[in-house]
Amino acid sequence: MGWDASEVAVKEASTLVSNARDAYEVLRRAFVLCEIAPGSRVTEPLLAERYDLSRAAVRAALTRLSHQEWIEASPRKGYIVRPLTLKDIRDLFAVRRLLEPAAAEMAARLATEAELADAAALGDKTGMFNCPHTGVALAALIKLLKAGKIDRSERVVVISTAHGLKFVESKVKYHERSLEFACRHANQPIELPPRVDAVKKALNEALRRKGNVRV
Repeated sequence: MGWDASEVAVKEASTLVSNARDAYEVLRRAFVLCEIAPGSRVTEPLLAERYDLSRAAVRAALTRLSHQEWIEASPRKGYIVRPLTLKDIRDLFAVRRLLEPAAAEMAARLATEAELADAAALGDKTGMFNCPHTGVALAALIKLLKAGKIDRSERVVVISTAHGLKFVESKVKYHERSLEFACRHANQPIELPPRVDAVKKALNEALRRKGNVRV
């Protein structure tokens, strides 16, 4: 089946928007981390080559970054990366202190029970055994990330102040998939007799399936 001109135009526009968004994230991260030093002069061809991006995507990203005052246009010479002053940093953190607590609270309120439990279980995959309260913070973080309120180049710290051992029953039910939702990150428990040899056998079987060494 062929494409008519309007469908092709829509697909090309969608691709350009996606590429421009990717270029924006790459270049903004470079400015934030000072990979491109404040005061540097940059051009579309230079950035496109350095970061393996299309010139159209770089042009759109630079326009957006210019509106946000990350860079200043220099006629026929490209752009100048604006220096970040102490006042800029103070203003940025002042705004974030006002907006982010309210945004996180709203995101947590909008999260469903399934999203809270899934977020806690996803955190468990790091080797922790999270409490439901940590799940609330993680669910809010995920929602804010998806909404673009937190940039993917930023580092966010979630502090867990409790342990999952206080909530064993709900944790077990989640991993047994006996709750009223899908339990997307369930890790099915294995019941074993209280013997070292039985535990070692189960571990060796699991490692064998993953192609790892024996214990």
